[in-house]
Amino acid sequence: GDVPLTVCQELQLSGSVVVTTPSKLATADATKGIDMMTSLGVPTLAIVQNMSYFVCNNNVKHYPFGQRTTATTSHDDDDDDNGLLDGDYVAPFFEWPISTHTNTANDNGIPLAVSRPPEAQEELTVLHQLAKSVAADLLRIEHSSSSSSSSSSSSSQQRFMTHRVVFPQHHHQEEEVFDIASSHLSLKDGTLSARFFSEQGALQIELDPNRLQRIDPKTGVPNDDTNTNNNGGDDDDVVVVTSSSSRGNARPTQVERKGRYGYAIHWSDGSTVIYSMLAIAKAAGAKKQPNEPEQ
Repeated sequence: GDVPLTVCQELQLSGSVVVTTPSKLATADATKGIDMMTSLGVPTLAIVQNMSYFVCNNNVKHYPFGQRTTATTSHDDDDDDNGLLDGDYVAPFFEWPISTHTNTANDNGIPLAVSRPPEAQEELTVLHQLAKSVAADLLRIEHSSSSSSSSSSSSSQQRFMTHRVVFPQHHHQEEEVFDIASSHLSLKDGTLSARFFSEQGALQIELDPNRLQRIDPKTGVPNDDTNTNNNGGDDDDVVVVTSSSSRGNARPTQVERKGRYGYAIHWSDGSTVIYSMLAIAKAAGAKKQPNEPEQ
């Protein structure tokens, strides 16, 4: 929706925690949310399934809404319902019980993590595991640039690399992979320069403004008509605001970071276009890393 889209564009978010319920409808909404966050460069750090189960007096777990570990982001109806994915990598999954302790905490306005009643050990254990997992992932994200190549190739590390690209025309080493989430765009004396970073080093490329104006600001695919208010009609597409019908001779006048998603470029004709990091990388000649899923 508009609110998460704006938040992701205006704030530098390190990650998100998705809360859902066992129902298929809620799972579908959560999957769309994960897809949107991933496209905006925000990795999913954890998934919490609320009202997942309850424990009866015989100390047996019951799943009244079904024991569903959710859907996938592949949108393939043939996929089974056994793992809510962030891209190709499974995010940590936590079950939150139907709990009178949670209800009491809500009514009293005192979170369980603060009151910590002895009888709510099951709920407190889930909170502890969730906090520990998210904290560990945030630490990995913060120090990902200095991590070893062996750790960065692991499944847990790759979850945080929203898009991996290569620049075959600039590097003879095809294995040098750039994570575009850390890309930087600057404007000096009318020249747009993009900087991309890998574990081996960095690359700076001057961008052609005319090429930028001929691509889709979200996907980077060549587009004959970039003077539009919506790139494709989906709710989470990037909105492009223009005030002039002619863009041919427009020059960039200002760039503005939009969270982890990308940059807004203000043009001399009065238009403002928000480009994703992926679109900027493609304008610089980048190609998706082999086996990298298309968004």
